[in-house]
Amino acid sequence: VGLEIKREILFGELASIRRAALPVVAALGGAVVPALLYWAFNRGGDYVHGWGVPMATDIAFAVAILAMLGSRAPLWIKTFITALAIADDLMAVLVIAIFYSGNIDVTALAWAGGGLAVMYIMNRAGVQRPLAYVVPILIAWYFVYQSGIHATIAGVAAAAMIPAGRRRDQEDETDDLSESLELATHSLHEIRDGSQDWEVKDLREEALAEIAEEAQESAATLYRMEHAIHPWVAFLVLPIFAFANAGITIPAVSPADLLGHPLPLGIIVGLFVGKQLGITGFTWVAVRLRLGALPEGGRWRTLWGGSLLAGIGFTMSIFIASLAFTDYDSLGLAKIGIIVGSLLSAVAGIVVLRTSAP
Repeated sequence: VGLEIKREILFGELASIRRAALPVVAALGGAVVPALLYWAFNRGGDYVHGWGVPMATDIAFAVAILAMLGSRAPLWIKTFITALAIADDLMAVLVIAIFYSGNIDVTALAWAGGGLAVMYIMNRAGVQRPLAYVVPILIAWYFVYQSGIHATIAGVAAAAMIPAGRRRDQEDETDDLSESLELATHSLHEIRDGSQDWEVKDLREEALAEIAEEAQESAATLYRMEHAIHPWVAFLVLPIFAFANAGITIPAVSPADLLGHPLPLGIIVGLFVGKQLGITGFTWVAVRLRLGALPEGGRWRTLWGGSLLAGIGFTMSIFIASLAFTDYDSLGLAKIGIIVGSLLSAVAGIVVLRTSAP
């Protein structure tokens, strides 16, 4: 997530104030309104400290459903929800670091800062090998963990120090790629002209392999690290997390009593009602104040459907719940609220977008 945030801030949807304004304001609304609704149900009670649970959006589920909907979910809403979810993730990490951490050990925090300082110096010195950053990343993570601040903040801080510039001199890189491209293009024309010379085909394959190698070598460390860890995150880390943390014990109460309990009810209302109100409402205000504008052809119904899908809070919401509630019964109630709220949001979002004009 930290690498994605840095890439989006430097080159993506968050790269300029005008482009970032709308999804960032929408993310703010999608965090504040659910937290306030949860607080309204639980103020003065034993569960009020769980207000951070309905703030989160599960980017993987939301984007997967948008992709599944095809033309019913145009490109602009996919981009908007992705940028919104990334801003949402950053806010969730800050909330975890500030409100769900223990007592602060300043000495450990100073050592963590030393690890980050080493990474910064390496970045400025032009060190581009990803493996060179592993040790200072682990040092920063360990001491942030020991400091009492939740270690998720170490990931975002370390990612900010990863180089995002070119790996090699641009002129040398362009010359190497141009030469390989010229060779590949020449041999490709000969093959299209009917040549069966295997030597020509072999030269083409060699040139294409060189192009791939040059492209890999010239890629920024940020991109290389993000692409290297993405399969491990998607197919190993997240599934293990989900299996380890999604176990639910349903308390021995009736469904009516369960839904009348302020803890799961606050989460359900926060995710299902708060997300759509916060995102749609804050976006409308931002457009009226000329802080941003919907893309050409963008419709408010489509935005509403996307804001409903942002109410899917599964992974990060469970994570925050596990920090907010230490007793098993409360955590079980929170998980039920997360699953019901996420399910309602997913179904409603799909219905709204499916019934929209493509």
